[in-house]
Amino acid sequence: MSFGWLEQEGAEREIAVSTRARLARNLAEFPFPHRASVAQRKRVAQLVREAAKIGDLTLLKPCELEKLSESERQALVAGQSISPKMADGKPGRWALLAKDGALSVLVNEEDHLRLQALTPGCEPQRVYERVSMMEQLLARGLEFAQDDRLGFLTASLANVGTGLRLSVLLHLPALTWLEELDTKIEAVCALGGTVRGIHGEGSPRSGALYQVSHEITYRPENDPLIFVWSVQGAAQVLIAAEKAARERLPRIQPWTLRQTWERSHERISTAEALGESEALELLSHRRLAGLLGLTDALEPVTFAGAILALGQGDSLRSQIARPALLRQLLG
Repeated sequence: MSFGWLEQEGAEREIAVSTRARLARNLAEFPFPHRASVAQRKRVAQLVREAAKIGDLTLLKPCELEKLSESERQALVAGQSISPKMADGKPGRWALLAKDGALSVLVNEEDHLRLQALTPGCEPQRVYERVSMMEQLLARGLEFAQDDRLGFLTASLANVGTGLRLSVLLHLPALTWLEELDTKIEAVCALGGTVRGIHGEGSPRSGALYQVSHEITYRPENDPLIFVWSVQGAAQVLIAAEKAARERLPRIQPWTLRQTWERSHERISTAEALGESEALELLSHRRLAGLLGLTDALEPVTFAGAILALGQGDSLRSQIARPALLRQLLG
């Protein structure tokens, strides 16, 4: 799996792990993927591949997911190059992937097209510009489904309008530890944002990792920059609060912090298998211990790579692999 995009520069990396933009589009002359026949999905994929033979899109490698092995598809999920839904390898599903994993075009997922950009740190403007660039290039050869009043049409009503989903993944251990996060979330909501678990809507809050996004994709003016500014502002509120909390935390609970790290160190050292939630909690403790000087520092790029390497879900293979991954990070 490629995590090369983690080597890029990014703002506020001590707290902001990564930023992602997803842009949903559908071809006007075809049913949505869940209503389309296999032949129609394959035709959509063919048209997209032909339209992608232009500009920077030529650098994306086309992959027919049906022809990849299960382990190859799961590796792409772990690197966030494709969604878990795409990993079933249903006929007609393709992915056009950048070598470093920073850009991808998913074909026949929930929508005909899901354009995605990833970058480290808090960079909503940057990832929006990247998916917008891909959309403009593809639009030269494709006609997208849209309505004069509603905007772009999508398979889910939640994405109608701009079709844009922006999110920033933040690590907020101090706010979580001091139980101050909920009051800050109120300010985020006032800015049009929302805070969810690491994997978005419906996912648990594990490892003090939180996804900051915008609540809706439709507005009467359908200006995507409104959502860029909303997510940027919401993330900055939480980043500033976390910085302040990290300064206060060692003075308030020094002994408890040390005890927690010692227990976490022991658990990492002896565990034979770990579920996703517990592994993320232990990784979070490792990162916080380094920030507070209780052990060697864990650099942001290493921390972000570890989150991806731990993977999603609780398959037996994942549970057995996680302790070894975490032991590599012990100070």
